[in-house]
Amino acid sequence: MFTISEDCSVINMWKINTAAVDEFYIQGGFGLDPFLSLLEGGKGGWQERDLREFFHFGQFIHQGERPDTIRTLSMSLQVCEMINIFQALGFFPTKYQIDNILYEVLGADLSRKHQAETKIKYDELVKLYLNHRPCREFTMSELHQAFQDSY
Repeated sequence: MFTISEDCSVINMWKINTAAVDEFYIQGGFGLDPFLSLLEGGKGGWQERDLREFFHFGQFIHQGERPDTIRTLSMSLQVCEMINIFQALGFFPTKYQIDNILYEVLGADLSRKHQAETKIKYDELVKLYLNHRPCREFTMSELHQAFQDSY
């Protein structure tokens, strides 16, 4: 692989150990598995269950809350319900963060977020949540224990 810096005219050539990259790829899992392991509780944990339930609930909410409405589940969710799901999971993005998330999904045309064809799949929702949620904060006892373990 070759790299070049924006500020420097030096070109670097790197040798990549593709066997190691392939091994890490296999260990990581396939499909959505590597991403689900990053949720609290991992794959099948409480956060994945909540995310899946909120994904389906968001579809129901978008279809209307009238009791006589026939509702169907699909593999995709309206983009306008996505932020509500993040908030239900305890992530409350700022207006700036919401705009960045919508830009990532919709591109420059943010006015499309309420259009019928503007949907997001469950896999994409999981990846967006993981990419934009705040990192978990460490408690003082966890930090103290980490220092104790390092000595």
